Amino acid sequence: MSIAVSAVVKPSKFVLCFVLAVCLFLFYVFGLFYIYTIGKDAGNSSAMMAGVFMSFAIGCVVRAAIQYQRCYQIDISGIGQIRLTGKKSFSEVISVYPKIWRLPNEVIREGELVVIEPGTTLWAHLILLRLKSQTGDISNLIILRDSTSAESFRKLSVACRWILAHER
Repeated sequence: MSIAVSAVVKPSKFVLCFVLAVCLFLFYVFGLFYIYTIGKDAGNSSAMMAGVFMSFAIGCVVRAAIQYQRCYQIDISGIGQIRLTGKKSFSEVISVYPKIWRLPNEVIREGELVVIEPGTTLWAHLILLRLKSQTGDISNLIILRDSTSAESFRKLSVACRWILAHER
């Protein structure tokens, strides 16, 4: 039996909806706080603090929208080597660009070899991959069942379990 698998991991719609719901809830709560402080004439510092928190909620929505555009391809060889390739969209591989912008300290180069780090979690419906590149950069990938096809999810889960079992 070979553990070789190749899977395209797209962003989870469930996670995006959850993050957006939390951000909208925070925006609503801080908006009510802002209206309450203006009605009570609590001073400019309370209203400014509410404005800062509302800006934070808006920033979370923007970050979620940027993160939602990223896709990854995970290739696991028969001997357990993992190659992670960042994608801009489903059809466009990063081969045009040498790097993609993610968040600080999370740059994935084209086809970079990575290893599974401690802290990786494998559950029936969720895979939390903590991957370390050869340069020392650590990437955390959240893979839910809606992030890839059911067959790819199962093969990816089996391959990661095999790698973790033979690594120790």
